[in-house]
Amino acid sequence: MHFLRKVFLVLAVFASLPVVAQLNSPYSRIGIGNLFTPTMGGSAGLAGNTQASFLPTEISFQNPAAYPFLFKSVLDVGVSGRVLTLDDGNDQFTSADGNLSYIAYGFSPDNNRSRHDFGASTGLLPLSTSNYNIDIINNSTDTILGTQQANYTGTGGTFQYYLGLGYAYDFGRDSATRKYNNTFSVGINYQFIFGNISNVTVASFPDQSNSVDTKFTRTTNMQGGGWNAGLGYQRQLGEYGNLNVGLSFTPSIELDAKQSISWFNINDLGAVQQITDTLFFAPDSAGVIVLAPQYHVGMAYSNYRNSKADDVKFMLTAGYSLRDWSQYSGFQYSDSLASSYQLSIGAEIIPPRRDKVGQNKIPMAYRIGAHYGTSYLRIQNEQLNEFGMTFGLGIPMRGSKLNLSAGLVQRGTPDMIRENYLNMQIGFNLFDANWFFKRRQN
Repeated sequence: MHFLRKVFLVLAVFASLPVVAQLNSPYSRIGIGNLFTPTMGGSAGLAGNTQASFLPTEISFQNPAAYPFLFKSVLDVGVSGRVLTLDDGNDQFTSADGNLSYIAYGFSPDNNRSRHDFGASTGLLPLSTSNYNIDIINNSTDTILGTQQANYTGTGGTFQYYLGLGYAYDFGRDSATRKYNNTFSVGINYQFIFGNISNVTVASFPDQSNSVDTKFTRTTNMQGGGWNAGLGYQRQLGEYGNLNVGLSFTPSIELDAKQSISWFNINDLGAVQQITDTLFFAPDSAGVIVLAPQYHVGMAYSNYRNSKADDVKFMLTAGYSLRDWSQYSGFQYSDSLASSYQLSIGAEIIPPRRDKVGQNKIPMAYRIGAHYGTSYLRIQNEQLNEFGMTFGLGIPMRGSKLNLSAGLVQRGTPDMIRENYLNMQIGFNLFDANWFFKRRQN
């Protein structure tokens, strides 16, 4: 019951948080918007490396083969905030947003008496966001009309709900220790993706007080399901070491979509827009949106089996991902999408739990990571690059952990608009070891 009280307290806190959505990214006009990296808990401080970490209190949505390694019962909830600075070489513009970033639950019986184990997880997290407000002003070729102005705005995004199951098998028994040194695991997730995106374009002639504006609106609603599968392998090295390898694959996912288009002449009266003429109207046109297939592979080495209070604990991780967004198709602008890749590395260090005079300390985890790769965006036949650094801190509490992370990400090239992100995330990680123990009444 103590664990359930923690769960309800955390959910109540997050339900009372305000939601802010004011980020202005012009690149989110393309495809289904800016893509989120599905990071939970401490992985945000490791540049999102979760393919092979196999940590008992960290849920790895990207690789469901990690679920059997979970510690009994884990609930992870996070909020995030972002600050974006746009830089075109002459001017800078800054915007920010914040929101509930994920909620996930996982469990595993962790049966040490058997060579077989399983785990499961479910959760909800964002997939993409589209939020931009762009003004383009040009001088008209007609001197009577004067300045021509176009305003482009977009709102909305997509979310993904998942439900996954994993299975692990121990083998390679050591005759001396009578323990198994190898674990092979498999897992699969079902993903349900849903959301909507709205794009609005308003063309006007601000120099003419009696001119009529033109407004074009397109709203796209989408939903559909797919799956992703993962494999994992863990090898115990020496007295304390673990070497992990993980990989996962997500095939193309088809979403059922409906698009509504409207095109009007309007009188802009400030807070009120009066429709004067309908030029075109096509509601609920059915179609299909095809999302890109994804491939991920990762490795990790740790010495977390070392329980000595005077020794340093650490984990080193590395990962590679490939997303073939050139296969994307749908209503949204798809001609500017390309295949992208990302290389990432991360490290977690936990100093000794005792100081030099033998007094106990809080075993805090310090994390750092970096990633480099190409964006899925190709603008003017030039593919954008992405580079980022992440930093994190894990603060243990009784039956829980507070994960703090911050990251700096840069996307773009010097001759285009360059986006500089400051990403911040707070994660509440609650775990309990008593859910699968049989209760006895005295």
